[in-house]
Amino acid sequence: MRTLRPIALVATTLFLLIGCGRNRSDSAATSNKVRVGYIGITCEAPIFTAVEKGFFKEEGLDASLVKCEWANYKDVLALGGFDITHHLVMYFLKPIEQGLDVKFTGGIHRGCLRVQAAKSSRINSITDLRGKRIGVPGMGTPPFIFANRVLGAHGIDASKEITWRVFPAGELGLALDKGEVDAVADSEPIGSLLVAEGKVKNVADQAQDAPYKDEYCCAVIVNGKFLAANPKAAAGATRAPVGRKRLFGVQPGIEHGCHFSFALCSKRLGRGDCRELSRRRNENSRYVESHDRCVRSGQARLRSPRRGDG
Repeated sequence: MRTLRPIALVATTLFLLIGCGRNRSDSAATSNKVRVGYIGITCEAPIFTAVEKGFFKEEGLDASLVKCEWANYKDVLALGGFDITHHLVMYFLKPIEQGLDVKFTGGIHRGCLRVQAAKSSRINSITDLRGKRIGVPGMGTPPFIFANRVLGAHGIDASKEITWRVFPAGELGLALDKGEVDAVADSEPIGSLLVAEGKVKNVADQAQDAPYKDEYCCAVIVNGKFLAANPKAAAGATRAPVGRKRLFGVQPGIEHGCHFSFALCSKRLGRGDCRELSRRRNENSRYVESHDRCVRSGQARLRSPRRGDG
């Protein structure tokens, strides 16, 4: 009998744990709560606008923001530390190829990345970068990947003919000023701020140069398990940052980035110097015609907002 009691206790405990797990799963499948990850860059403007303007609430969702860091951002999403985010496509492509369980559910905007050289330098084209030093915010980051794509397209072996130097994103302009690099690859708002300060000229521009100008830079990305268990919540959480004709009566999604980018930029440079940044974000946002085409897993059918919504 003494031997049977511990066995019975273990069996009871396991039964309770299994029961709790089932309840949590059922609850998660019908929950309206969604955790939205962010780092704090201008590209994430649609997230903040959707929260501040109540777009998540309009979708019946209770959204909470989860602050993340670059170093473990992808892994935290895949492991369920948060449910959904909106971020640079290039940052997730290789990890997805290697099995990271996340899904793209909608494009947001274009034109976040650039390669820039000092305004007074003799570097005027991509071919001028052969043998040069390029500053990046990190190896494997979207600016680094974009620069590699552009260099490769012009016959430059980025692994042999370029010297890569890593600096914090906010110090790339300083590195250029000090002559520590010949060019920089950056994302927003760094690129627009350096242009506004008169420090750089664009050598490659994802917003203006083919074929990159026709590609989404940023997209909504969802944890795979969350998408499978909560297709309705995933659909609503995708629609919220993508936007509708409800802010300024213009093309859906366009003003999301402009709204927050202008506010962020104004704190540093003043309103007058930020018009170019706002204009750029306004021009390069693009509405997603159908989320369905973006979801390849077949786990959810996401309906895009109609153009007349608002």
